[in-house]
Amino acid sequence: VRAVCARAGLHSRYFYESFPDIESLLVAVFDQLSGSFLEFIAAAQEAAGPDPADRLRAVLTATAEVVREQAPLVRIIAVEAVGNEELNQRRIRMLHDVAAMIEAEAHRSYGAPPPGERVAAVSARFMAGGLAELFLAWLDGELGGTTDDLAGDAVDVVMAFSESTRRL
Repeated sequence: VRAVCARAGLHSRYFYESFPDIESLLVAVFDQLSGSFLEFIAAAQEAAGPDPADRLRAVLTATAEVVREQAPLVRIIAVEAVGNEELNQRRIRMLHDVAAMIEAEAHRSYGAPPPGERVAAVSARFMAGGLAELFLAWLDGELGGTTDDLAGDAVDVVMAFSESTRRL
């Protein structure tokens, strides 16, 4: 708390007027970051137009840019959250929100699945988790390449996966 207050140039009294403890601050930061991120990628998707590949490329390029430009904040959302139960639950909820966006986009592109069909929901969860791991590996320097390289590779994989699951 002292370090946060020193960095902000505030007395700790102001911290405790807003947050009961450092955990509450982390939760508030997580909520703000994840909400902003989801709004940002949704806006990128809508600005890309109607073509599914263009919309996907816009989302993945925007995500890669956020990951590159905001690496410390991305680590809070994706890595540090795992060690804190409340943050981890929010991280899981955020992945579910991303999966819901993926599933909605699949329905928009390919039509709604028949009642009781689970492939779209399973595929969306699979892709959300896989993409999160892909971006973290790239952030850690395991994959190399530019944001355009990463987005292009991810688009190719997601489109191929989407087409193959659509035929199931």
